[in-house]
Amino acid sequence: MSKAAHRLWYQQNEDNTSKTTMIYPLVTSAAHLPLRAHSITGISSIFSPILPAAFADVLADDGYLIIAKPDVGHLVTMRDALFDDVREHDSDKFLQELAPYFTLLNTYNVSTELRLSADDLADLLTMTPYAYRAHTEKRQALLALVATEKFATKAKFVIYILQKTTNL
Repeated sequence: MSKAAHRLWYQQNEDNTSKTTMIYPLVTSAAHLPLRAHSITGISSIFSPILPAAFADVLADDGYLIIAKPDVGHLVTMRDALFDDVREHDSDKFLQELAPYFTLLNTYNVSTELRLSADDLADLLTMTPYAYRAHTEKRQALLALVATEKFATKAKFVIYILQKTTNL
């Protein structure tokens, strides 16, 4: 594997020695992970489907799962402008499914205010399912509104840190 294909992560151990860990970015379908059972120590799932059994299968004992999901209020002003009926995000809905396989260690809420130009808002729309779920007229009206004034919204995420349950 080329040096460009992976990264090294250096970690300071308690005894003041260095430990090197290889990090291999992999983008794949979670339904068909091309990995051996118990072969990796960590998975990050960012705005992706959660498949507890598949994740548990490829993670080593005591492996970690880091999940990022939209939090309550994520891009709410944009969603209000695009949809007549706005449903709130239920970030925790998958935790019950994970419970037999993983233990929740910590949860972090992250948010940031966004003030977007029309071009930036168009780019953001393209990165969301709203690009195809919202009616064309609503998208165009929102972008026209932002042509003269920046659009304010808030990006809100929840990050879950879980560890594989070892008694499987």
